[in-house]
Amino acid sequence: MRSTILFMVIVFSWPWAMQAQFTPNPSGPDINFGQYYSTSATITAINPDLLFGPVIAGQPPKEVEIDSGDAAILEIEGLPFLDVIIEITGAGLTINNGFLYLDGDAACTTVDCRIPVTYGFAFDNSGGTMPDATQAVDFTINPVLYPMTRRTAGAPPGPPPTPEIAGVNLPAAVSTFLFIYGTITSDPANQAGAYESTLTIEVTYN
Repeated sequence: MRSTILFMVIVFSWPWAMQAQFTPNPSGPDINFGQYYSTSATITAINPDLLFGPVIAGQPPKEVEIDSGDAAILEIEGLPFLDVIIEITGAGLTINNGFLYLDGDAACTTVDCRIPVTYGFAFDNSGGTMPDATQAVDFTINPVLYPMTRRTAGAPPGPPPTPEIAGVNLPAAVSTFLFIYGTITSDPANQAGAYESTLTIEVTYN
């Protein structure tokens, strides 16, 4: 049996502010309120790596759970009354399915040099200052839009925020947290070595 070390590196991009957009949909136009504020969201890596650790090629699937110390956790700070859009991209990623590649070579297309991974994505916008896996909401749509501050279940969205005015202080930023975890399934044909993949996390005000 081959000894195969598996690990994943997560890279995140700098956030950027969207311009106004009006997107027709069956229920009416969407207004991007992020247009009215110059403050950007920020991302901080609390734990930037999703680590699966060493495995034996062909062994049963190995899972990293959301509340384990090996899950990746990112903190997103932004204005409490705005929504954010989180988009996750990476080589071979389709919704929440992707691959880990031998030596990070995403050009590999054969079983001997890549290992399937099923990601779990979740966000915690419960208002705490530390990530809380028990408050996290799983999502499989990508990109996903959610409010920086969680709304009461069943309550309608609040009124539009007042546009930014010179000399008027904005409220303090709040934190939400993004969790990335998952399961890998190795194959006896996997070559020994280090397997990794890179995800890009992009945060946009809406």
